[in-house]
Amino acid sequence: MSLSQAEYRLVVCLWHMLLMIHLAREQYNITCGPLGCELTSGVPQRSVLGPCLFLYYINDIAQGLTSTVRLFADDTIIYMAIKSDQDAKTLQKDMDLLCDWENKWMMEFDPDKCEILSITRKKQPRVYPYQLHGHHLN
Repeated sequence: MSLSQAEYRLVVCLWHMLLMIHLAREQYNITCGPLGCELTSGVPQRSVLGPCLFLYYINDIAQGLTSTVRLFADDTIIYMAIKSDQDAKTLQKDMDLLCDWENKWMMEFDPDKCEILSITRKKQPRVYPYQLHGHHLN
C-alpha cells in the first residue's frame, strides 16, 4: 500500500505532533504547508492520552538490559541481585545503556534524583561505585 503525497504529509504532521507532546513543555503549532493541516501539540492535563503516549514512547527502555526494569509513571527502577563484582559491573553497564537510550530518544535521567538502595543481611556489605552521567550515586 502506498500513500499519496497528502496522506504522507498528514502522517508526518501527526508524527511531529506526537513527538512534540513528549519532548516539549510548551505548546507548539505545527503546519503542514499548503494542505492547511494545522495541529496544536499538547495533551490536556489529567487526560488518559498523555500517560498512554508517554508509555508508548518509552516502551523499548528495557531492551538489551540484563537488570530487571520497573516503570511507574515517569519513574524508572532497575535492579538485580549483586552476588559478585561481575554482577555490579553488569548493573553499571545497564545504567550506561540507559544513558545511551536517553540520548537516542532525547530524554534525561536526573542523577540528583537517583539513588542506590542496597538490601542485605551482611554486617559489612560491599559498596560499589555506581555512576550516572559521571555523577557518583549514593
